[in-house]
Amino acid sequence: MKNLIITLISAVSLLLVSGCRVVCLLSEAEAPKSVLPGQAFDVLVISSINFCDTGKTEITHEFRRDSMVMAASLPKGFRVERVDYQYLGSISQLCTLAQLITGKMYDIHTFEKMSDSDEIKIQNYLSKSALAGKCLRNEQFDEILASSCDTARIGLKFQSFTGDLKFKVPAKTKYEMVNDGFGWSAYYFICRFRIIASLQEGRYNLGFFTGLEPSKYLAKGYDIKHRVDADNGDTILACFDGETAINVTSMPEVAKIEEIGDNNDGYFSINSSPNPMGSNGTIKFFIPNGSQSRNTSVSLFDIRGRLIKSKLINGSMGWNNISWDKFAGSEVQAGRYIIRMDMQGKSVSSPMMIIK
Repeated sequence: MKNLIITLISAVSLLLVSGCRVVCLLSEAEAPKSVLPGQAFDVLVISSINFCDTGKTEITHEFRRDSMVMAASLPKGFRVERVDYQYLGSISQLCTLAQLITGKMYDIHTFEKMSDSDEIKIQNYLSKSALAGKCLRNEQFDEILASSCDTARIGLKFQSFTGDLKFKVPAKTKYEMVNDGFGWSAYYFICRFRIIASLQEGRYNLGFFTGLEPSKYLAKGYDIKHRVDADNGDTILACFDGETAINVTSMPEVAKIEEIGDNNDGYFSINSSPNPMGSNGTIKFFIPNGSQSRNTSVSLFDIRGRLIKSKLINGSMGWNNISWDKFAGSEVQAGRYIIRMDMQGKSVSSPMMIIK
């Protein structure tokens, strides 16, 4: 999030040569580094609507947009299952939220200097929050975005969604920052993409697009990424970033737990034995020193990411065993699955196969 402010400040001097107010969208995507084939995973896209103007201390005329378009540019085999979103507010409101989450005082001046650990805390909080808005699939934008962002040549296809934003900044609103002859303010919203990974292993780049007032994109020859609003002269920029890298691999994942008491090198893991497994076997998971949790959950998913079975376990320090017969037994058909453990905001998963 702090990088959105830094990117904005470095770009403003180039944008303001247009001589009018600039409304610039910037986005930052947070995705897991690796997922299992066919696994469902979340990508959190944090976007800011930034207002910049020369020689001004307040927004001279109202800005209002009722809807938005959010889209993912995905390789073959990936698909978007759902998209949720939430408006967060101005940068001042985001600083207040940061204070509540981290327990530290932040303002507009210190926000861009936020530590990486605090930024991770905020991202984790937002990634688990219930988001009120639901985006709807809108296929008519797929080809328009692909043409504008030039993604078809590298084998990426857009999956587009639209939602009601009801975003409004009244005239005479004071800019939150006045710096080096220009004023600027930022307003934030987040969007969470639930994506199903390809069944083919490999390293992939995903892309994410953010834009306002999607109905205007349907006009022939409309420049999505740079346009001047005919009504008031605003230069409005959309945002596309196609460099979110992710690995799809069937290698068991081992996740490191940070700050576990005096044992900072602790790891937790989960696996099935034997693998492949017949009618009898064991689910084994390891909880490191200082991480005992009564809210440990063990879940089984099919390779398309659908939940098959889940149980809360009173885990204890060290290795824990669950009999496969007691966990799922004959309820589960033969096939490939993903077994996952969730504990204290962390998760770890491993592929497994059932044979009968």
